[in-house]
Amino acid sequence: MKKIFKSICGLFMCCMMLLTTACGKNNDKDNGTSKGCTENPTVEDINKMLNGTLNMDEANPIAIIPFNHVNGPRNEWKFYALVNFVYRDRVENYVKYQVTYLSCTCRTADVNYWQTAYMELTIPESENAEESVLQKLSFDRDGTGHYTAGFWGDSSPIYSGDKIVATFEKTANPEGGYYPSIREDYIPLLIGKTKAELDQYNFVDDLKTANVMNQETFDAFSGASVSTNNILRILHAVFKYHADRYFG
Repeated sequence: MKKIFKSICGLFMCCMMLLTTACGKNNDKDNGTSKGCTENPTVEDINKMLNGTLNMDEANPIAIIPFNHVNGPRNEWKFYALVNFVYRDRVENYVKYQVTYLSCTCRTADVNYWQTAYMELTIPESENAEESVLQKLSFDRDGTGHYTAGFWGDSSPIYSGDKIVATFEKTANPEGGYYPSIREDYIPLLIGKTKAELDQYNFVDDLKTANVMNQETFDAFSGASVSTNNILRILHAVFKYHADRYFG
């Protein structure tokens, strides 16, 4: 498993470089290591390479997916996330995902950690992707509660200057004051929503406008919009990947 994990990490770093640079024209002739590499690789080319290189009897399918990242001042830019686990439960008809992404870009490089979301998206009997439901979202335990499938990479608690952002007075929690608030007060607002519903929410403000979030909750998270907004954005991206993969 360690070997596979190192391979995935190494491949991801190589793929991020490939997405911004072209492959050398003569690499195949020089050493044969770039066989099948295109001059201007697309995300699809990279994903074919990823899933064709690793032994998929040992690991699950992986992919790079684009998502619309938003920063503190609400500037949007295109970035990429790594879907590093996909497994379909055919009995209950849902799909498990692990997705690693960069949430905050306002921190210094030495603590700008990526985080991993675990989620479960249903495959509805209607076979309509828009009706697929988010039934689980976690940055710690998976749906069974037995495995740690997620990782919270943003700070906890979140500071604005020297001030801790208001987080429902959960700062005494040993895990920190911020992630427990996300887990207990924000994520439950998203669980049970369909793809069509979640696609309507680009910012946390939209949850308040749609009466999904009350004023108290909105005020508590207003100082941490990067984390909460990018949770919505990564859900959009994974739902799209889910739709493309299972609904065509």
